[in-house]
Formats: sequence, structure tokens, C-alpha cells
Amino acid sequence: LQPFELTDHNNSVFNEKDFLDKWSFVFFGFTSCPHICPTTLNVLNSVHGLLAEETGEIPDDMQVVFISVDPDRDSIEKIADYIAKFNKDFIGTTANKQKIDNIAKQFGSGYVKDPETAAGEYNVSHTSAIFLVDPYGRLVATFSQPHQPSTIISQYKKIRSYFSWD
Repeated sequence: LQPFELTDHNNSVFNEKDFLDKWSFVFFGFTSCPHICPTTLNVLNSVHGLLAEETGEIPDDMQVVFISVDPDRDSIEKIADYIAKFNKDFIGTTANKQKIDNIAKQFGSGYVKDPETAAGEYNVSHTSAIFLVDPYGRLVATFSQPHQPSTIISQYKKIRSYFSWD
């Protein structure tokens, strides 16, 4: 991945270096999303939990990163509250539209702010894929809908084995 800079839910800089030495599941969404985002984050929580069950501990070489595509409504505080509902170990991030566009293009993730239905009320149509970044900061896989935790884990293990990062 090329250089980028976001702000995480702890109000710290999150950039391409934060992907190094970890397998990262990345998902683009927004906190007001009615269906896809909560469902996908629940799936990622299941993946996280199932991997922890297998090893008896939370995987320290794996992280889940949520990137908000709604900078107008998703403040750092709102993202922190939202992400904690799914898993306290997940990382929520945001930035201004230009910075979000930069990282979204690198992943091939699209999003469009739909017209307002009332003042401040709108949807954001966005890619529903989960992306996998390897410990060298390379985008190595995309998991498309439907997201099944057991399938994601199976594919993740095969990808890890292929790239020999153990």
C-alpha cells in the first residue's frame, strides 16, 4: 500500500505502517449503515473469536480495521462508540474525504454519498467486501458477500500458508 494517513478511534494517526507485522482485515463502511456494516462487523467479530478459540488466545498478529466513508457524520467519538459494540480490539478510523478517497482507491473500494432524504439524513452506498492485507502491507485478498466466518477462516489460513508468514 502507498502512504496514507487516517485518524483512529483513539485519536492517533493510523497509516500504512500500522499494517506491518499483522494480518489485517479491512472493511469500509459508516456508523449509520442500517444492514451491511453491522452484519459484516459481526462476521469479523466471529472470525476473531473463532481464531482465538483455536489458539486459546486473541491473535496478536491479526487486526480488524474499519474505515469510515462518512466523514461528515462519523466523528472520532462516534466511531469509538460504534466499533466497541462489535469488539474492543477492532480499530475504527476516519479522515477527510480526500484522505478516505486515497485509501479507498488503493483497495478498489468505492462509495457514493446518496442524496439527502431530510436534513442530515442520507445513505452511503459502498463496497461490501472485506479486504485482507498481509504483514508486509500488501493487499492479498478480497472476501466478497456473502460473508461466512468459517469460509473466511478457511481461506485466510490457506492464504497465510501460501505466503508463509508463520
